[in-house]
Amino acid sequence: MGHASQGVPRVFCGWRLVLSFGKTSPRIVLYPFIFIVHAIAKRLLFPYFIIQGTCLLWVPRKGLTLFAVFYSLGNIASLLSTMFLTGPLKQLKRMCDKTRALATGIMITCLVLTFCAAFWWKNKGLALLFCILQFLAFTWYSLSYIPFARDAIIKLFSACFK
Repeated sequence: MGHASQGVPRVFCGWRLVLSFGKTSPRIVLYPFIFIVHAIAKRLLFPYFIIQGTCLLWVPRKGLTLFAVFYSLGNIASLLSTMFLTGPLKQLKRMCDKTRALATGIMITCLVLTFCAAFWWKNKGLALLFCILQFLAFTWYSLSYIPFARDAIIKLFSACFK
């Protein structure tokens, strides 16, 4: 166990840094690698793919296909970045909860179908439709983590369409 210059004992155990400020105080566990990877994926990769896809949207003949691919890669980067916070297995279990299973299934299906429409079927309109469905499914999936957010959205839309 090494000591820092200020007298705070530190132990680096693989991916975590444990700080202890005395015998009676609780230990603080920091996961610097996990937060760095999450920040890179969430703050750099996701916007990069979305901005890159939006810029490539205007390329003649291939623009819509490139947009669909980069938009899907951005969503994949966003999903993978959350796995670094809770761990892959715990995140996969949360994704398969009964409240999120439908949104997760639609989201992953639309991701796969976007790539199919872009590369195999070469149908740009279908790829764009699957991107829109990805957005809606990812939004519904994300709202499941906020208490009562889905109920509020349902009430909002039911009031708008009365």
